Amino acid sequence: MRGNILGIAVALSLASAARPVAAQEPGPQEQVESLLEQARQAYEQNLDIIAAQALVDQALAVVVEYRGAGPLAAMAYGMRGVIHLWVGETAKADEMFRLALAQDPNLQLPEAWSGPDVERALRAAAQPPGTSPPPPPPPPPDGGNPPPPPPPPPPPPPTDQIPMTRHTRVTEQLWNRPVPIYVDVNPALRVGGVYLYYRTDSDTGFQMIEMGRFGPGYYVEIPCTIIQPTRWFYYIAVVDASGGVAGGEASAERPYEITMTPSLSGTAPTRADGSSVPSCGPNGEPPERGGDCPPGMSCGGVICERSCALAEDCPYGQDCILGCCKEPVEIEEPDEPTDWSSFADYERPGIGLWLHLGVGVGIGILPEGTVKEPRWFTDLAGSSWYGPDDAARGGLTPDDRQTAPVALGMSLSGFAMRLGIGYDILPFLSVELNYRFGAPFDIDDSRFPWLVEARIAWWFLTGPKHAVSAYVGGGAGLLTHMVSRVVFAQNAPGDPPSKVYEPFYRMSGYGAVALGGQYRYFLTDMWAIGAELAMNAMFGSSMNAFSWNFDALFDATVAF
Repeated sequence: MRGNILGIAVALSLASAARPVAAQEPGPQEQVESLLEQARQAYEQNLDIIAAQALVDQALAVVVEYRGAGPLAAMAYGMRGVIHLWVGETAKADEMFRLALAQDPNLQLPEAWSGPDVERALRAAAQPPGTSPPPPPPPPPDGGNPPPPPPPPPPPPPTDQIPMTRHTRVTEQLWNRPVPIYVDVNPALRVGGVYLYYRTDSDTGFQMIEMGRFGPGYYVEIPCTIIQPTRWFYYIAVVDASGGVAGGEASAERPYEITMTPSLSGTAPTRADGSSVPSCGPNGEPPERGGDCPPGMSCGGVICERSCALAEDCPYGQDCILGCCKEPVEIEEPDEPTDWSSFADYERPGIGLWLHLGVGVGIGILPEGTVKEPRWFTDLAGSSWYGPDDAARGGLTPDDRQTAPVALGMSLSGFAMRLGIGYDILPFLSVELNYRFGAPFDIDDSRFPWLVEARIAWWFLTGPKHAVSAYVGGGAGLLTHMVSRVVFAQNAPGDPPSKVYEPFYRMSGYGAVALGGQYRYFLTDMWAIGAELAMNAMFGSSMNAFSWNFDALFDATVAF
């Protein structure tokens, strides 16, 4: 936009020759360009309209002093006109725009300095043709002194007179048409959202539409309705990035009023791009695809395909969201509370009683030791016989049993099922009675694995959806672990050299110490699913068998 705008008179050249200037001192054109650039930065980046006004006034003083003309002078006059508009000085703005157009009829202001209000003011200044700039001062005589320095710029307006928004209120619109609403927002304001609130005489409250970005401002349309109102009331609110109201136009208590009429007394309101607003459909449909987001305009980053006032205005499966018919979006609430303390502080509804059932698999750790030969059969006298060869031994009793060594290792305890009933004494403390059933069991020894234990649990992390606990307890029972291979030696004459059991089921019990933890995810206040890791140390049986057992379980819980 830069260009050679300054015509320097011959007399000024002679005056300059009489008083040499240092080579590094900028010329008038460079001074104007620098001042206008600083004004743009103050206006667009720092929200400092006072500084922008002072810098533009200095640039205009240089233009007047050196009889500047052309696009650069037009830019200075035009930027000063925009500042006049911001502070409500429309007559002075019109004067500046006329001077600007006299220098450059094709004036193009920077994007952040433009907008519908500015464009309307420029068009008004062009009809009738603008005036010429004031005549320049006479050139100094040969050898004379240069003209005196320009007078200081006028003082800026008070800060409280500089608005954050600029809006030309709409006072009337044709019947059965959307109402276009545009607002300029101070370009350096960090905008979080701009919202239009509107209602009719019969509405109890205001409806809200988010305004979409258009150029330096924001635009939206009050949509079509099936029942045409005679009046609309509206106001605009600008929310900053922190969520606070930074400015706006009118208010809920004193809104602007729009009269809907068959004929206008003045000029019809137009869209932000200058186009006219077509009429609505016969049933209140928007005049075109885009609704209150016309083509080329974006409302909050989403193209609105159909405007609405109520959900009934939208097709099946869509809701009226901020004045646009859109697919509903489900927002998942966070599972965890935002602030959990180290203790459970969430008391779940109900009486605190619960049942849970867990199924899974068990794995044991068997220490090094010995196992005894299992019973083969029991005779009529009740004696146990421990192998087919033992009955043929002369002089041996039926209770004679072989033994075999077992090495330290892990073994499978098979399927495990646990059924528990518990009660919450406190929100973070509960007691439980738990029963365990396992399979397979030692059929040859006529026993099956069972375990009953009592627990006390500390629920150290709870909330509306989650619960985690650690527990200790004790009880009694038997556990069966499967050893892959056990060989019993047979040393009596005539016996086979050995007897092999694959697999061999080793029993352990009767005392038990319980340790473990549980996790629950509540689908509702009543139903939950989760997991459990249970550990039991078994000891004290007549077989001198000791073992560690771990159950990994998935469980379901019902709370009352």
